[in-house]
Amino acid sequence: VERGSRRVTFRRCLPLAEAQFALTLLKGVPLHVNLYTVDGLYIERVTPAATESMVKDGVVAEAVGDLLAFLREDPVKLLCIGEPADLEVFRTAFLTERARRGLPGPPPHLVRSEETYLEVLPTGVNKGAALAELARQLAIPLEAVAAFGDNLNDVEMLQVAGLGVAVENAHPDLKARADLVAGTNNEGGMAAVIREVILADAGGRRA
Repeated sequence: VERGSRRVTFRRCLPLAEAQFALTLLKGVPLHVNLYTVDGLYIERVTPAATESMVKDGVVAEAVGDLLAFLREDPVKLLCIGEPADLEVFRTAFLTERARRGLPGPPPHLVRSEETYLEVLPTGVNKGAALAELARQLAIPLEAVAAFGDNLNDVEMLQVAGLGVAVENAHPDLKARADLVAGTNNEGGMAAVIREVILADAGGRRA
């Protein structure tokens, strides 16, 4: 989505059948679910988890009751919010039951974006794919791109960028895959890398 015009330049949605399958399994797990569609954000009912999520992300969700009954077209994604152990129960059940039923094609992309967040995304959709598409549209080579991240949903983005940077307080698995580890995001780590690495390198090339 373009920041100024809000024009959508690229979109891939979660197949309806996959979303319905996930919502069916989620009925047996104590997790809050945010349903994102092309039209908006929907929840079953207002809960403390829902309120916290809306305040944190600066969004407003519409309570519509049973999400499985409400959903009629391919959504953008599902966001599951809850205790890490419950998120893992759902993730394992989803992949295991999907394989047992022999559902066609590769599974959706399930990724932890925070300790208490698990996102159900379309197959092949991640920040790395989004960055590659944006770079293509802007005609910028990926080797000239720097990306910064702090959690597991940033892994693919750091891998495709020419310079992948994790902040010091990032998830350990992300730090292990980064080209560089900067200071924390509370200590100006990103600014320091831009100043001391990126701009310094650009200045050296001009000289």
